Amino acid sequence: MTRLRLMIGLVLLLTAACGGDPQLAATTTNANVGTGADVVITQPTAQPTAQPTAVSNLPLTDGGEQIVARVNGQPITLAQYREASDRLRSQTFNPLTQDPVTLQELALQTVIEQALIAQAAQQANIAITSADIDAELARLRTNAPNDAAWQTWLNENNYTEELVRDLLHDSLVTTRLRDQIAAGLDGNLMQVNARHILVATLDDANQLLVRLRSGEDFTALASVHSLDSTTRAQGGDLGWFVQEELIEPELARIAFSAPLGQPTGPVPTSLGYHILLVLEREERPLSTDKRALLAQSRFETWVAGMMRLATIERYL
Repeated sequence: MTRLRLMIGLVLLLTAACGGDPQLAATTTNANVGTGADVVITQPTAQPTAQPTAVSNLPLTDGGEQIVARVNGQPITLAQYREASDRLRSQTFNPLTQDPVTLQELALQTVIEQALIAQAAQQANIAITSADIDAELARLRTNAPNDAAWQTWLNENNYTEELVRDLLHDSLVTTRLRDQIAAGLDGNLMQVNARHILVATLDDANQLLVRLRSGEDFTALASVHSLDSTTRAQGGDLGWFVQEELIEPELARIAFSAPLGQPTGPVPTSLGYHILLVLEREERPLSTDKRALLAQSRFETWVAGMMRLATIERYL
């Protein structure tokens, strides 16, 4: 979600420039997007906008503006692309934006994603008012100790308040659409508490199953034989999870249908062969952190699906 990361960059840069705690801001914001990355803040330096090659060959709108893409027939102009490129390039904490080729792809992806989000938001009757933007802008400005510091930050980072308001508008649209798509995470969801053993071969898995069914302790065998270094020391403990948290669909399906207390498997995945022990299955509330990560995960899955279904013409 490049557009959300554009807003993250804006908040982090303002926090750092105005004497806030950038690491705290980075940790809090990344929890919402699910990047899991450590962020180091550096002050941006003025750099030229990445220019697409062969701009003279781009098609034109009826008004004569050059187009870099069309999304379901909606034109994306070169000016929109350049604005996204400028903003991404100012994110000096993100090494990806310093490579011109990667930057061009990120900028193009940003404007295409935002066009899809805006189209879906319109269909969902999501409207952002001036009062909404005023409130969000006021919240953002609390990172600056005074009006002079705020203006200095705008000038140093080549922002205008009008541009910040535009970015906040897009951010609010994205957030509200994400909340609609992730509706239902506030209630109780079916979750499983399980352990697993991961091994490399089918033979290894079958041998362990025989030992488990003969009464050997699952936790002890997982601690010795599992290839999953994350859970091995805890006897293969996966803890409580919802179905979409497991990357492997077949493992997730079996975890939510296997009988309780019985070793189940082998389950083949791209990682190897799993033996599962489902301990409990019940509806439970999500933690705040897990809810935020799942909301973002659902939204990113939705965007990926929209990208596959949309008619997208790229000219860069």
